[in-house]
Amino acid sequence: MGHLLFQLTGQTTVPAAGGYTWSWMPWAAGGAALFCLLIGALLIKLVSRRDAGSEKMVEMAGEVRKGAFSFIKREYVYVAVFAAAMFVLIAVALRNQDGWMIALCFLLGAVFAMAAGVKGLHLSTKANSRAAQAATTGLRGAINVAFRSGAVMGLAVVGLGLLGIAVCYLIFESLLGIWNSADIILGFALGASTVALFARVGGGLFAESAGVGAATAAMVEGRESGPEDEGEALVARGIAGNIGEVAGAGSDLFESYVAATLAPVVIASIGGVFRAVQTKGMVLPLAIAGAGAVCAAIGIWLVGVLAMPSFDYWFRRNDRRPRLAILYATCLTAALAATASILLVRFIMGAKYLGLVWAPLLGIVAGVIIALSTEYFTSARFGPVKNLADSSGSGAAISTIKGLALGMGSTVIPVAAVAAAIGVSYFTGNRAIAEGGGLYGIGLAALGLLTTTGMVVAANAFRPVADGANEIAGVAELDEEPREVTGILEGAGASMAPLTRAFAVGSAVLVGLALLAAYAQVANLTALDLLGDWKFLVGVLIGAVIPFMFAALVIGAVGRAAGEIVDEARGEVKAKTATDESEEDQGPAPEFEKPVVIAGRSALYEVLMPAAIAVVVPLLVGAFLGKQSLAGFLAGALATGFLLAVTMTNVGAAWDNAKRSILNAVKGEDEDDSKAVDAASTAGMIGNPLKNAAGPSLNVLIKVMAVVSLLFIPLFLK
Repeated sequence: MGHLLFQLTGQTTVPAAGGYTWSWMPWAAGGAALFCLLIGALLIKLVSRRDAGSEKMVEMAGEVRKGAFSFIKREYVYVAVFAAAMFVLIAVALRNQDGWMIALCFLLGAVFAMAAGVKGLHLSTKANSRAAQAATTGLRGAINVAFRSGAVMGLAVVGLGLLGIAVCYLIFESLLGIWNSADIILGFALGASTVALFARVGGGLFAESAGVGAATAAMVEGRESGPEDEGEALVARGIAGNIGEVAGAGSDLFESYVAATLAPVVIASIGGVFRAVQTKGMVLPLAIAGAGAVCAAIGIWLVGVLAMPSFDYWFRRNDRRPRLAILYATCLTAALAATASILLVRFIMGAKYLGLVWAPLLGIVAGVIIALSTEYFTSARFGPVKNLADSSGSGAAISTIKGLALGMGSTVIPVAAVAAAIGVSYFTGNRAIAEGGGLYGIGLAALGLLTTTGMVVAANAFRPVADGANEIAGVAELDEEPREVTGILEGAGASMAPLTRAFAVGSAVLVGLALLAAYAQVANLTALDLLGDWKFLVGVLIGAVIPFMFAALVIGAVGRAAGEIVDEARGEVKAKTATDESEEDQGPAPEFEKPVVIAGRSALYEVLMPAAIAVVVPLLVGAFLGKQSLAGFLAGALATGFLLAVTMTNVGAAWDNAKRSILNAVKGEDEDDSKAVDAASTAGMIGNPLKNAAGPSLNVLIKVMAVVSLLFIPLFLK
């Protein structure tokens, strides 16, 4: 795709670049990536050296680790088969565009994405017992263990993502100088997308199927789980949390990070942007990504500094320290990345193009606005969730209706923020570079938001470690003080979850817009005849329905797997009752390992159809209806996918936090309290698959379809 228009017009040589080309910058980006990976390796050693606790704590952590890696190994077998088919498809279908080189980059992207997931899981599944044990020495030690384990995943995402891009760029652009180098490197993004599709969708299906099924099975025939079940339940929840939040969310943001970096590279490799600034426009995104990676490493270090007792006067209350330390460090990371972006634009592009600095800054601002909006609509501290909790006293129906209204209304501010960001980025980009600068500005806006990826992934991966530490501390019957510390960690992790989900949604839509801009640039779509071109309108309608179909498949899969778990539990209870009716105690509850096994098997099977839709449908639209229709398809899918993702993630989080606030407020056991708890619990169970499976899966869908369309566009230009 790089310099593709030159080849299509018969010009097979690229115009010579003038001035200083900053050819060493990709090497610097690769160095920044290696720096992050080295810091991650150091953190692994520091956490692994900590005391893992008692024998019971080690045993429970070992079971979580065993189950998580058992699932991830089976999942990666499916990924390998799917990737092999994609490898052949790319090599054959794009054989006239050096398809075998693109396929090699695709393979590298898939391998790096899987390696990031394994590296994150390796430590997160070991750190829960260590964080619980560290809580016996105080809050600071527990924060350091839990957050450092999450930081390993964050550093792996930015380190491996940036390293892969830098290596591909240095080989195909700097060393070999291949005419379509940007097209070849884009294969790396498709490899990352393939893994994200399975890890995010499959991981979400697994986590929610196991969670909903186990919770429902625990109440089969009126039975509730007792103390004897706590260890097994802990293992089931721990496996689901690590698969969904570490491997799943990490792969999602790995894909976003890679695609956000490559989208402006593709835009800058052709047309007016290339003629104006030549290879400097391709180097700038790598430089910004490298600076963001270093800033993320600094932010991770700052969390440890802010956790020191000497900063207690900042937080006033001890229970606020973990959450505010992470938030302050994230804000400082964003400020450092914004400053670095301004300096890089000035020195790489020159004063003439200084107007481009607004794009990455606006991307960061849009992300902050989306996060604040999410906090307002989903936090129990604000009016929407308080009203939702109050409505639970009127029953589950009222709570569900008001929750849906809350989720739909919460889309307005994120849409306004994204619209303003892309509008101003396009305007300022066009002012800086008259031809193609607007699209390049949209690409830089997406990259600006993703400069804090390392910190956000670290905060997200911190949550399952904190949850596991708190549960292990309870089951292992630690003293009251360390259990209070682990409770503070769990609260901090829960409060960060809606913000990290908001970041994932915001990054997905901005990356999707950046990829759509790259598609429009490469396809040379300068104008669209909306009234005369029926194919474009058909493409919009087809694209608009795909997120609904995709979400329906994901939610239906959760329901089917959860139903299978309940049927299994009901069968066990009936069998036990039939064989031992004379005993008062009906024996132990149905094993909690079985929901994990059933959910894992179902998730890996159910993910195949959504994966096929994400890859095949864009190819069919482009092949039969053409490039204009495919542009409409991507626009329709992006619009409805964004709105659905925001609605489902916010309503699910609001229902969950409303339930938590009711449980915290209930003092007695009167009828009204019981009714409110039951209503909130029902709504919360409905919302969990929305916020943890269907909503996040749409983030991946948007990006995968855009990457596929952009990579295979030579087939649709004939």
